[in-house]
Amino acid sequence: MADVAMAGLDDYFVGERVLVSVTAGQRAAYVVPEAFLLRRFGVSYVRLKNGAEVTVQPGLMVEGGREILAGLTDGDVVVTP
Repeated sequence: MADVAMAGLDDYFVGERVLVSVTAGQRAAYVVPEAFLLRRFGVSYVRLKNGAEVTVQPGLMVEGGREILAGLTDGDVVVTP
């Protein structure tokens, strides 16, 4: 349950159940284009500029590509496979 105050909202929704989407904050994330992900045997990898392949945990699709939850660190340069 939530009490909401919003300009221009009359009492039409008082006592009603409605589905809402609320932005609860922002966070920094690594995002790579989908084409940069390699998938072998159910494991996801990205190739770094130095030629190494690192295992990553992909997350949701977001604007600009797929979010990477784990596996990359600051300074990693990802290249196309």
